[in-house]
Amino acid sequence: MISKLQKLTMAAGVLSVACAVLMLAPLFFPQADGQRAVLHNYFAIPFWFSLALVMILAAGNLFCLLVQKRGDGGCRALFALTAAGLAAAGVLTLCRGVAAPLLDIPYLSAPRTVQLEDVQFSYDNIGDSPDILLAGVDASGEEASFAISSAAYEEGRAFSSQAAEMPGGQMVAADVAYLPYTGTVVRMDLQIQEASQS
Repeated sequence: MISKLQKLTMAAGVLSVACAVLMLAPLFFPQADGQRAVLHNYFAIPFWFSLALVMILAAGNLFCLLVQKRGDGGCRALFALTAAGLAAAGVLTLCRGVAAPLLDIPYLSAPRTVQLEDVQFSYDNIGDSPDILLAGVDASGEEASFAISSAAYEEGRAFSSQAAEMPGGQMVAADVAYLPYTGTVVRMDLQIQEASQS
């Protein structure tokens, strides 16, 4: 049983590496930022599925080893916790990487929209990949934030600079169309308005 699970885990690992290459495909499509982000979500589904499969199969391997292992209770507890953690990570990966984009399919033709005021743009370059965010306040006073591309960030910074140079209290506002389950921004329309309108 263990050898079969190990072979399946290895096969799923090789599949996930192959699927990682597929995630690069949207870079070669001449699309707008929002369309490219949506394409990336769907081209990434096989990768996230195979990665979740690797984690769940690895958890199964550890569980089988746990059943066969005798002796030290501390070692058995470590195996059990690791197996549970891997299984939970696999399920979470399935939810975020596979289920969320599939649940967004009905919204592709009619994404949700929100109007944000006092929009700020941030670029956090700590870690492997930068976190580039648009954040603002909606009509009910709730804060909302969305991940955006570097091109959208540059456009937003240009609007922010322009608003800062204008006389009076000016701020950047945005109409954001997004997919609700992944939070993918499909379209972002920026404008400058009087801060007193907020």
